[in-house]
Amino acid sequence: MFEVDFRVQQQRDARSDRCMKIVLAWSPVVAIIPILFAFATPIYASLITFLILLFMSSFTWYYFISPLPEDPNEVQQTAQAGLSPKHIKEIPAFEYHPNGHDCNNGNGSDAGGLRCAVCIATVHDGDLVRQLLMCKHVFHTKCIDTWLPAHSTCPMCRADIKTGELPSEQPELPV
Repeated sequence: MFEVDFRVQQQRDARSDRCMKIVLAWSPVVAIIPILFAFATPIYASLITFLILLFMSSFTWYYFISPLPEDPNEVQQTAQAGLSPKHIKEIPAFEYHPNGHDCNNGNGSDAGGLRCAVCIATVHDGDLVRQLLMCKHVFHTKCIDTWLPAHSTCPMCRADIKTGELPSEQPELPV
């Protein structure tokens, strides 16, 4: 006849997690105060209660005014957000000629040829390629055009294409 659903209906966010932590921090304080009055003189119990409440109020106030920590999932999603087709088309595309461009920049093979880091195939003379502006890495246009809508970083060195920051300049993600 009757059915009770005890499941939480909403997803918890960082603010509700903070409230839960505050409740858990205040719980022992609420339990300690009656014990103080049971075993200490009223003057000492009142003084200790006042100091505890002052400390906990300051802690609560500071805890709520401090900024929320960044959600690691949100940071990761921001880092993984890709480029728009308009931005992808702005990256220069050209036919690869081994002697015509200085493109051999760390993603070459043992034979001195250029390799596309996305498909791991050698870039041959006459292949249509794109060269990323900040790091100068070169990839097949088909490969990089597939990569960039889902990622905003160079597949080779992880330089951020949106901001132009090289990996050494980027802040580390929280662990």
